Amino acid sequence: MFDLKFGIKGVATVLRSFRVFRLVRLLRRGGRNLYMIFNTFVITITSLSNIGALLLLIIFMYSVLGMILLGHVKRNGLMNAYMNFENFWNAFITLFTVTTGDSWNATQTSFVVWPSPNNECIWHPTY
Repeated sequence: MFDLKFGIKGVATVLRSFRVFRLVRLLRRGGRNLYMIFNTFVITITSLSNIGALLLLIIFMYSVLGMILLGHVKRNGLMNAYMNFENFWNAFITLFTVTTGDSWNATQTSFVVWPSPNNECIWHPTY
């Protein structure tokens, strides 16, 4: 008829399936409270979307400004084919990376415009 060769793995799988019943029991006991928490989350989604849209607008404006001011900087440090201000998408990715806090200080130091020997001031020019 039935071959009950579960073994240790089979017994463990059956015991793990009882964990699902814990969730059902939790929903039965605290159903009203969980409904209130979920309802609060749904109500705040509109506010979170407004804040996200404002953040995207600010990143858009600074991407354009970064293209204007830093588009000519030679690549060095962390600047590569993706992290630069040479076009809009790369500027947007760079600013999004800095916004998330992923090595923002190293990114900042790679975009510092150092005076080159051709642009240095001459203290006592002969002309």
